[in-house]
Amino acid sequence: MNRLQVELIRASVSPLTLDSLTDIETFREIGSTNTYLLEAENPAPGSMRVVIAEQQTAGRGRRNKKWYSPPGAGLWMSIAYTFVTAPTHLSALTLAIGATLAIEIKALGVGNISLKWPNDLLVGDRKLGGILLESCSGGMTAVVGIGINRLLPEDASRHVEGIQNPIDLRELLPSVPTLESLASRLIESLMTAVKKFDRDGFDSFAEDWSNFDAMAGRKIVVQQEGCEESGTAQGIASDGALMLRTNQGLHRIVSGSVRVADCEDEVA
Repeated sequence: MNRLQVELIRASVSPLTLDSLTDIETFREIGSTNTYLLEAENPAPGSMRVVIAEQQTAGRGRRNKKWYSPPGAGLWMSIAYTFVTAPTHLSALTLAIGATLAIEIKALGVGNISLKWPNDLLVGDRKLGGILLESCSGGMTAVVGIGINRLLPEDASRHVEGIQNPIDLRELLPSVPTLESLASRLIESLMTAVKKFDRDGFDSFAEDWSNFDAMAGRKIVVQQEGCEESGTAQGIASDGALMLRTNQGLHRIVSGSVRVADCEDEVA
C-alpha cells in the first residue's frame, strides 16, 4: 500500500481543477514518473494527468543526468498535459512552470527563492528543485517532471551529480508541509499555469520569471553541443530564450547549460 494518500490530495484540490484532472496516481516506488507518463495514454486536450512517487529508482534530470530521489526525501511528481492549441514555443513551458513553482514556494515562506535558466529552483546558489520538460504526440502533449527537495538525508550531496550542495525545505522552513499538502498546492497552481500557457503562451509569465532571475547581470558560461560561450546574462526574451551579452554583441540562447563564470560546479 502506498503511504502517499491520494484521497488527501484530491480533497485539497478545487472542484474546477478536479474537472480537468484525468487521474492522480501515487506510487511507493517507480523508475521515473516522467517515463511512466510518456508511455501512458495521453490525457484529452485541455486535461492533465498527475503521477507522484515516494521514491524514483531511475529519476532523470536534463541531459540524462541522474536525479537523486530517495524515499520520502522530496516531492517527485510529473504532470502530462495535452494542449488545445499547438504551442509556438514549447520549451518556454519550462520557464512558465518555474515561475509558477517559485511563486508557490515563496508563499510557503521561502523568501529568497530564485530561478536559474532554464530549469533550476535555487536558494542562494544551492539547488532546491528542478524541472524536466519532455513531449510526445508531435509536441501536443507535454510531460513535466518536478522535483522539490523536502527532507534530504544528511549525505545527499554525495549522491547529486554536477551541482553545488542541495538544500531542502526542512532547512528553510520552521514547519515542513506534508507531501500531500505540497502536492495539492502545486497541482492547483500548475493546472492554472498550463491552461494559461495553452491560451496565452509564455508572454504572460515572462515578468514573473524575470522577478526571480538568479543570473541577470552575472558573468556566466553557456555550454552548447561541446562548445562554450562566456558573457553577461541579460535576462530572457519574450519566448523564454536566454539573452547573453558577449564582446560580439547580444546573443539568443535557446538551449544549453549555464554556470556562473567563477563557479566550477554546473547547476543545470
